[in-house]
Order: sequence, then C-alpha cells, then structure tokens
Amino acid sequence: MTPRQWGFSIEPFPAFRSEIVYGRHKHDQQFLPVKGISPVTTFTVEGGGVVLYKGTDCVQAQKTVADFDDIQRKKVPFTLSHAIFTVSPQTLPENRFQVIKTKEKGTIMVVPGEDLTRRCLLFAECKGGFRGGVALIGGSNSADVIKKCHAGDACDSLMAVIAILEVDQSIAFHSWGRRKDEVYRHAWDGETIKVEHYSIDEWNVRSELITADVAQAHEALPGDGS
Repeated sequence: MTPRQWGFSIEPFPAFRSEIVYGRHKHDQQFLPVKGISPVTTFTVEGGGVVLYKGTDCVQAQKTVADFDDIQRKKVPFTLSHAIFTVSPQTLPENRFQVIKTKEKGTIMVVPGEDLTRRCLLFAECKGGFRGGVALIGGSNSADVIKKCHAGDACDSLMAVIAILEVDQSIAFHSWGRRKDEVYRHAWDGETIKVEHYSIDEWNVRSELITADVAQAHEALPGDGS
C-alpha cells in the first residue's frame, strides 16, 4: 500500500521518497532505495458495480473502458452510465522483492528476490490536528517501522512511515489538536490492510481490555516448577 506522500522516482537514484515541508527550518525527508526492480501501476475499471478489469496493462484498461461505454450508449443513447477508471499509486510486485539491510553501511533497501512470507510492506501517513501533532503509538504487537518522515509547525503536522508488518501486527497513529483526539490503526491480517479509527477514549478502553486479557493469559500459564 503506497499513499501519496511516498512517491517513486529514479533521480538521482531509484527510491521511494517522502518530503514534508512546513517552512524553512521545519522539514524532513526520507527515502527507501530500490535496486534492480521497478514498481508497477495497477489500473482498475469498474462498470455497473462490477470490476471489469484490474491489472498493469494501461492499454487493455482503456480498451475495457471504451468497450463498456460503447455498449451502454447502444443500450441508451444519452446514458450517464460510464466506466470508472482508477489508477493506483505505484507498488512493488508481490513476492518479487525483498527488504534487506546491507552489511557494509547498514542501508535498508529493496532488492529483487522471492519472499513467500505473508509479511506486508506498508506505506502509511497521518496528519496531525490543528495546533496539535501526530505520533506513533507503541505496543507489544507493533510493526517494525523502517522509515519515518515527520515535520510540522505551530498549526499543522504530518508523519509518513514505511513499516514491515507480520501477520496480525499493526501500526497506530495518534493525531490530536483542537477538536481532535483520535487514533488510526493500520492492521495486517495476512491478506489485506484494515484501517481502524478510534476516539482516544475508545482507544484507551481497548488498550485496557487487551492488557487485562494478556495478564489473564499469563496467569493461566502453568508454572515453571521453580
């Protein structure tokens, strides 16, 4: 998953890049190098509530749009029913890349390779509230954040991260400010990313319940015999 804040570019070298600027001295930039593999753009065509095409062939997607619209016009000459054409942000091809850390300099980068695990490389972002801020919330099941870009001023702020999520792991952003105190949780179930939204009160209650469940589970474990 790649939001707008993380864009792929090839100059001065291929990488996903994020740059957040809030004035001359309030900015941050981060990048994740990509070597030997190119991200792909996915095109989706929907018509009549049905997905007609989803793939990386732009020509085929455009043909699907034209064919659907032509059929609709033949049925009803002045119809307002048209195909919906959506272009997704560039993403890395599934199971064809690995995230490594070089031995020489400790650089984290993306390289070609097969990865058949059910991990997810997540690109996510969150905006802080007015005259507030944004921060990551840690926890026992938090994902491994490998890149974080964060900047703000007196009124606004933004954070963009790249994280590696194992199955059932998540990352959570706390966004606060005037009239805003919320948590956005991105959870990976092995198939899809689910984004959950909580008020801070709801989040605190949830956290207390989870803590209580974990404590009970530990109490139920058999002793070590010591």
